[in-house]
Amino acid sequence: MPKIIILGLFASSFFLSLMEFVNMKFSRKFKKIIFDLFFLVLILVSALKTNETSFDTNNYVNHFINADPINNFSFLWYGWEPGFVLLNSLIKTFSNNYHVFFFVLTSIVLYLYRSIIFRYSNHIFLSLFTYVSCYFFLNEIVIIRFGLASAIVFYNIKNIVEGNKKKALLTVLLATMFHYTSIVTIIPVLLYRKENQKNLLHIYACIFLFMSVIFLLMPPLTMVAHLASVVNENLGNILWRVLRYQGFESSGSLKRIIIYFPFLLLLIIYFKNSFFQSCFSENKQQVVFVEILYLFSAIFFMITCRQVASLARLNAIFLPIIILSGENILQPCYKKDPFKYFYFLWIYLFNTYIFFRAIFFNSGGSINLT
Repeated sequence: MPKIIILGLFASSFFLSLMEFVNMKFSRKFKKIIFDLFFLVLILVSALKTNETSFDTNNYVNHFINADPINNFSFLWYGWEPGFVLLNSLIKTFSNNYHVFFFVLTSIVLYLYRSIIFRYSNHIFLSLFTYVSCYFFLNEIVIIRFGLASAIVFYNIKNIVEGNKKKALLTVLLATMFHYTSIVTIIPVLLYRKENQKNLLHIYACIFLFMSVIFLLMPPLTMVAHLASVVNENLGNILWRVLRYQGFESSGSLKRIIIYFPFLLLLIIYFKNSFFQSCFSENKQQVVFVEILYLFSAIFFMITCRQVASLARLNAIFLPIIILSGENILQPCYKKDPFKYFYFLWIYLFNTYIFFRAIFFNSGGSINLT
């Protein structure tokens, strides 16, 4: 993929969010039009990728080419999650062109993100910049199964906030049909309560802190491997081979905790602050509580599953929540906050770091740049 396109999308989303921050007088309707046009460009960029864009893209192209139309589809044969394979067959029924497949898939994903951003974000261009910087190029260009599952999990915020637990659980199941790691997102659904949220936050924080300290000192996967070795030597040997990259992965995951923890900390401070109550509507407060639950879950899995690279998806599935979390730090009522420029600088440095790290310095699953 040409560098000029990648850098152009990054710079354009940065510029739009910068205009929004300096409070240029754009109506909400006008901003939505610009936002939709930008999303349309993103859809086209994703749809036009080829099998040379990345190693993963090549696999998805080959899978689609070899997929059977829906009239020959069978759940007895699939190499990936059944929902993703079924989607391949559905689209293959109407077109043999893999660009059509990518177009439909990305359109679904971006519609889900758009729905939640328009519903809950007051700074839609900042949310756009965070999405483009941190998620679009990896999730929608490279690891598209995980990208679709992440979008469904992100959309599930709406079901949780509205208290529709049955629908939220079904949405978790749907996401799992596209990537199995999505099953862990049942945790925020089960933990969410609309009443006594401040007291619940204290309880959850204490449990989180206690378990995090325990698992930092005694990695759970190592404990399981020791126990397995006692029960069955062969099983223990298998688990120890799985953990062969333990030191490297532990280091990488702990660095990730450092860069994401400020989001959780600031959201908790805002949520507990009485000033928060006057700045946000009741519905917005519910959204922030869900964001806190998502980040609690993400950091918990960063700690507990830090020893195996493939388990990193267990925390990454929650992380698109910062598309909203970062925006909450720059709410309009904080325009007089003397720290607003610090917030602004921190969020923009974070997005820029994640973007360049993922595009130019990623050790795996990266885009082939031209």
